[in-house]
Amino acid sequence: MDKIKKFLPCLAIIIIIGGVMFYSGMKYGESQSSNSQNNAMNRQTFQQGAGATANGFSGRRSGSGGGGFTAGQVISKDVNSITVQLNNNGGSKIVFFSATTQISKYATSTIDQLKTGEQVIVNGSANSDGSITAQSIQLDAPIPQRTQSAQGQ
Repeated sequence: MDKIKKFLPCLAIIIIIGGVMFYSGMKYGESQSSNSQNNAMNRQTFQQGAGATANGFSGRRSGSGGGGFTAGQVISKDVNSITVQLNNNGGSKIVFFSATTQISKYATSTIDQLKTGEQVIVNGSANSDGSITAQSIQLDAPIPQRTQSAQGQ
């Protein structure tokens, strides 16, 4: 009986510590799950908008970059927009920008550094008229070319 009386407090402490560790693990798992879900949603949004295939390159035949994503060569520029010639003869897309649009060239850049003829990747929101309001424009962007296997998809 003496052994049981000595063992019960130890058992209670072990159960309490186990419960605290379980609760902490659950909370940590929830925070990681939330981050994973956000990352998964961002990947899904990119893939839907860019038409990405399993190899990460654009799978759209026209190169039109659906949604709020497009890539190609800048063919004109004014104070509020650029026109991007889409790859693979997919036409062109008007992209609107503002003072809050992030412009980068492997480092933060400005709209003054954006030149006609430059390759760009645009990410933003698609407008009802088919244009895009840019959240970011990457300058001198290496545009991945589709491989023969990606073109057949």
